[in-house]
Amino acid sequence: MKKVIIWLILLCCFALPAVALEKGFGQIAMDQVNLRKGPAGDTIGKKQKGDPLFILGEETRRGHTWYRVSTMNETGKKQIEAWVRADMVIPPSQLFQNITAISGETSLFMALDRNGIPHFGGLLHIAHENPTHWRDVKAIDIGFHTFYALQTDGTVLREGIRGPAPNHFHQRFVAMSGYDDLFLGQTTEGALLKLNGYSAHQLLPEGSEIRDFAAWSAIYGLGAYVDGQGKVHLLEMADLVGADVAQEMSSWSDVLRIKLGREVVGGKITRPVAAALKADGSVLMSHKDLQAQVSGWQNITQIVLGNDFLVGLTGEGKLLCTKPSLAAETAGWTDLIDIACGDEFIAGFTKDGKVLFAGEAWFGLW
Repeated sequence: MKKVIIWLILLCCFALPAVALEKGFGQIAMDQVNLRKGPAGDTIGKKQKGDPLFILGEETRRGHTWYRVSTMNETGKKQIEAWVRADMVIPPSQLFQNITAISGETSLFMALDRNGIPHFGGLLHIAHENPTHWRDVKAIDIGFHTFYALQTDGTVLREGIRGPAPNHFHQRFVAMSGYDDLFLGQTTEGALLKLNGYSAHQLLPEGSEIRDFAAWSAIYGLGAYVDGQGKVHLLEMADLVGADVAQEMSSWSDVLRIKLGREVVGGKITRPVAAALKADGSVLMSHKDLQAQVSGWQNITQIVLGNDFLVGLTGEGKLLCTKPSLAAETAGWTDLIDIACGDEFIAGFTKDGKVLFAGEAWFGLW
């Protein structure tokens, strides 16, 4: 009994700190890595160095840590869930370090480090590779199977399903927004352009006063912008938006930021969604049922939209989410300075440059 008490005292005095579980986007660290049905289970395929995955959970078995992951199968034709030994994976804590900005859409993720180098999560497209050669980047965004980057000299870079575009727009930009298959850019002269392929179409003239803008989707319209007085204006709205939503958005005032998206329920697009961050830190959303979910939000500094949820960042560095399961998973996150999300995942990075993930991401959705 005396020995037991002594051991308990020693354990209390020299207790090891808890090791944070890995979750989020990662990569296979070496060639010929086995995918298994379960921890130490039967082999169901092999993955090669650099192949992307999303860590969903982990388990210790026979002295080894195993990651439960979503990834593509060996042939790259089908998304699967499998188990991989942890020492054969580059986890998010190693893949994303010293981060200053993050962006997400669908099952893609992008993080910008302090040296102006972007890092990628997810599978861009079967026919394209992530543009690991980009440098001198100051802003990032993601569209339909496409990564965008704004360089320090105002050049826009693009890589994805529509091919690369290293400044083929022949313009210098100060801000950009990508969503679905649309991409908008604000020039140094204050014009707002729709950038399509290698051409540009002017939406607002030079000298326009623009607080914020957001691209949308071809089925809803080009997007929206916030003018210098905080009013929201739609850009070439499509009929599917509906007159009631358009009228509601036009009535908003004192808006600082605008976000546009769509609600997806059961794999089907149900309706367009718009959210706005007001100057007083409150949040507005289209549709009364969605507005009811954020009516109590205060001191919000940033908002992002997922498939069927809205995420907000508070001035205290806490995260709020309208989806209960994701709200519970992120309840312990603190000291956040940026947030992003995809269809079913949330990402946030902390003051010390660490990136956190919640939810899940599935590949092969092209």
